Amino acid sequence: MSRELDTACIAFEGQSGADAYGVWVFRGGECVRKLVYSRDYGGWLEQSGDAQPWERAFFFGERDMIGDELSDADLARYDRAKETGDAAAVMDILAPSSLGAFGRIFESLGVDPEKPHGRFHKPSLLGRLFGDSL
Repeated sequence: MSRELDTACIAFEGQSGADAYGVWVFRGGECVRKLVYSRDYGGWLEQSGDAQPWERAFFFGERDMIGDELSDADLARYDRAKETGDAAAVMDILAPSSLGAFGRIFESLGVDPEKPHGRFHKPSLLGRLFGDSL
């Protein structure tokens, strides 16, 4: 879809009961960012690609990604990372545990999940036969 529409596409999946989450970002048909987390399989299973601007909202919108029993040093690391918006240095203490983090991404991108911006319209028979020439 990102190649056909010449735009960035973000795919999300989440299962809050199992604390399993995934986010994939595509540009030009290529996956440029991938984040996969599973509580049952040890935390962050994959982190690839460059950090994206919306990640500040995902990781730092609220303190729901960190536990209550962190050391003062870990809290200080978290606060420094929050200031920069780059979670790379604190991924070891970040653990999504609700779909609220996805909601923060939607909000930061100006997307209301109840009112999506994109709509697919099936091409007409004439459009399929003659393409864009009509």
